[in-house]
Amino acid sequence: MEERRCEGFSVPMFFVSEMHGLAVKIAKNLILAGFKSGTLHDEGMLELWDLSTNFVLSENDLLEVFLAVFYNFGPEFRVFDVDGEKPHTGIVSSISNDNLALVLCVGDERLEFLYWDLVVFSRVKGITEVKDGKTRKIKNARQYPFNLEDSTSFATYEKGGIVTQVKHPKVLSYKPLREATEDPDEFIWSDFSKFNLLRKTT
Repeated sequence: MEERRCEGFSVPMFFVSEMHGLAVKIAKNLILAGFKSGTLHDEGMLELWDLSTNFVLSENDLLEVFLAVFYNFGPEFRVFDVDGEKPHTGIVSSISNDNLALVLCVGDERLEFLYWDLVVFSRVKGITEVKDGKTRKIKNARQYPFNLEDSTSFATYEKGGIVTQVKHPKVLSYKPLREATEDPDEFIWSDFSKFNLLRKTT
């Protein structure tokens, strides 16, 4: 049950702007088609002529936000994509034969790999051991290079190659909402110029 709930959040979302009458019908059909999340955007007020093209809205339907939903997954739950971003990639320029293999990528490309990320290699010439399609765990990640496992027995790297991040499920855990509001562990840094205001609320 827990896994099915999490998988439901990976269903594509939709965004509809300029909510005239036809757009309202389109949004309704998208929701009925099974989309789990959608955003409706309109800077104008609902007008009488909008009602002639749909049977969804009435003149009293355009209101301020009137609903907030909080879902508690329990003390811990598994997510399949922790950031929702496309997998990071890098162009390989060299792979060393060391106890901790040093992988260098092209100098003008800042890497976004993190410690313990899983990566897979493709289009590499030489060092055939990394072309087996298996994921490898990053031991140490820096701005341009990163380290992998022992490669002293591997063949010599020749040239080329693409390294791609592999997304994998991760278990996250949080306090229940009631406990978190009374005693939060830490806050997400959103304004680095106001460190002293982190625990102040309005």
